Amino acid sequence: MKATAASITSKYQITVPKEVRADLKIHKGDRLLFIKVERTWKLKKAPSRFVDALKELGKGLKGDADIYHEEFEKGWGER
Repeated sequence: MKATAASITSKYQITVPKEVRADLKIHKGDRLLFIKVERTWKLKKAPSRFVDALKELGKGLKGDADIYHEEFEKGWGER
């Protein structure tokens, strides 16, 4: 396990350390997710597209979920 720290400013902001930005491939304008798992918080880069978030949620499901995701993405784009 590896750890790094960052300080919180008076406005409750932080600078994401360079090593973390590189590992998560974070760039200016990207959004981050803070996910609570039991008593621990995890940090993850938010998917840039809604369908990518759905694909992440569907991992581990039986069957070919990509077919459903492609249909959803096509319908979403037509809106």
